[in-house]
Amino acid sequence: VSQSRYELLNMFKSLYSSKALPFKVDPFVVSVSCLFHDYGKLQEYDKDVMLTPEFSLRGHPFIGSEAVGIVLREFKFNSNVISHIQHCIIAHHGRLEWGAAVLPATPEAFLVAKLDELSGKGVMYANASDGDSMDGIKIFHYHETK
Repeated sequence: VSQSRYELLNMFKSLYSSKALPFKVDPFVVSVSCLFHDYGKLQEYDKDVMLTPEFSLRGHPFIGSEAVGIVLREFKFNSNVISHIQHCIIAHHGRLEWGAAVLPATPEAFLVAKLDELSGKGVMYANASDGDSMDGIKIFHYHETK
C-alpha cells in the first residue's frame, strides 16, 4: 500500500493545530522532517523498484539527511536547525534494529519516529486478516455484533 507523501505532515498538522500534543516541538523542524524523512528512498530503489547497493551501504535515512542538509545550507538556514532536521531524519525509524542510524534524542525526532511508526504499522494492522500474526501477536479486527 502506497503512503501519501504528505501523510506524516498531515498527521502532525492535525495534532499540532488541535493542540493535542502534550509537549512542545518546533513545528518547522517537524514539518520539514516529515516531508523529507523518506527522500533517500529515491536512491535506494532503481526504476524497476529493485534495491540498489545504496540500500545496504548507506540507507535512506542517511541519504535523505545528507540531501536535506545540502539544500538547507544553500538557502542559508542556521546550522543548528539543519542539524536538528538531519537528526530527525536519521532517527525516524525509532529503533536501531528497525534501521535508525541513531535513536531519537529530541522531542521532534521522537515525534517524527512515532508518526512514521503509526503510519507504517497502522497500515499493516488495517490490512491484516483476522488471525494474522504481527510481531508475535495475533491480529483481530473489531466487528460490530448485532
